[in-house]
Formats: sequence, structure tokens, C-alpha cells
Amino acid sequence: MAKKLSAEDRLRLERALSSWESWRDGPRQLPELISQLDGESNHSFVVSEGARSWVLRLNNPKQDSGINRDNERLALEAAYEAGISPLPSFYGDEALVTPLLSGPQATLENLSAVGDLFFRVHSLTVDLLPLDLLQHLKNYYERTTPEPLLNDCYQQIVDLYPKESIELKPCHNDCLLPNMINSEKGLFLIDWEYAAATDPAYDLAVFSSTYNLDRERKNVLLSAYALDGNFQTEGLLARIEYFEKYYRLIEMLWWDVRGQRMEGRLESLAQDLAN
Repeated sequence: MAKKLSAEDRLRLERALSSWESWRDGPRQLPELISQLDGESNHSFVVSEGARSWVLRLNNPKQDSGINRDNERLALEAAYEAGISPLPSFYGDEALVTPLLSGPQATLENLSAVGDLFFRVHSLTVDLLPLDLLQHLKNYYERTTPEPLLNDCYQQIVDLYPKESIELKPCHNDCLLPNMINSEKGLFLIDWEYAAATDPAYDLAVFSSTYNLDRERKNVLLSAYALDGNFQTEGLLARIEYFEKYYRLIEMLWWDVRGQRMEGRLESLAQDLAN
């Protein structure tokens, strides 16, 4: 447990645990460190006091253009009010503490419920700062090692960016199955650190691209998403299909920044862009 932690991160963890008396509805004594969770962006841990447990996340001190901690806090509070996320127990500059949710994660068999969850996210009554998706892509691109195929894919994605004016909505922007928990109170969504106001088609495309949804499954997802008719679906599918390619590229850039090249996936994207 905690084998990946540097000496600095161990000190940060100790400081975060020492804040236990400030946690909302928190423990009555210093909680016990139970386990370290998997994760590429941050170090997260399960901590417990008797029958109650929390997830303590150490915020990654490295800057990421897609993360705004004020957006995350506002989105979490709005999501709690909407009944789709637990209320955090503690916010800090270095850490976030939330109650540990029990229950299985959602599956692709729950597409209707997932579509409804997306609708509820995009219906949140909260003002989040917008994320400029083209600038976000550029920020990642400029941190990578240039090479011809990557350069070509990047330029095509920029050139194809949708030109129509779209009303931005509160979005989670990392709405994937491991972040969707079938709790006793329904489908909950966790890990809101990429929350921002964006084109809702991008939020949907992160999901559909990750799980390679075919047209039939997209229709199931979108039928639940647009069930009450409050969202205009004209042009939505075309924007989703664009953002699927955008997300494939930005995901590769995300990994490239962390030293992992994905040549096969880059070649696949280049082929799809050429068709």
C-alpha cells in the first residue's frame, strides 16, 4: 500500500489525514488508511473509522488545462443537490475527501440509465467556467514530441472543429463506467475534477468513443438522453462523431505527455480521418 508515493506525497497524505476534525460529518478520531486505489492522475486512498469509510484524493500538483478546482467544487455541490453525487466531506488545496460509495459500477447494459444520467448532468443549475476545447487540445499538443503523422492528425482535427454556435452546458468530461456507481439511491457519478461548461456532444463523445459504441447503442443512449425533448438533437450526432475523433487524439496526447506512445492508435485515427 502507498508504494508509489514519494516522500513529498507521504507528507501531503499525512497533512490531509490530519484535517479529519474538519471533515463534514467526519470521523471521531484519526481514520485508518485501508488501501490505495488505482488511478493515473492522482493518488487516492480508502480511509476508514469503524463502519464508515471515505475516499481521500491527493490532488496532483501538476497543472492540467482541463482541471479547475473551483469548477469541481461547484459541480460537486450542484450534483449533490440533484441527487447524482455524494456531498464531499472536505475540500482542501491538497486533497478532496468524499464518502466511499458501495455498489457495482454501471455497465453497457445500463445505457438507458447512463443516457438519463448525462441528461441530469447537463441540466445542472450551476455556472461553471467554460473549457476552450481547441485551446485544451493545443495545450496537450504543444507538450508532445512533434512527428509527421501526429502533426497531420492534429491539424485535421483543428480544421474540422464544428463551426456552429452551441449553448455550453455543465459537463463532467470524464463520464466513464468506473465513475458511475449503482448505489442504493440510484446511479451516482464521481470524480468531477474535469467538470466545466462545454459542448454536451463532447461529454457524450468521451463515453461513446471509450466504449466504441455502434450506431444502435448510441441511439439507445441518446433516446434516454433526449427523452423529454428539452435538448435539441439536430446535429448532435454529427458533433458527437467529430468529438469521438477529437477525444481519441487528446487521449493519445495525454498518454504521450506521460511517456507512453500509442503508434497503432494514431495510425488508426489517421486512417479514419482520411475516410
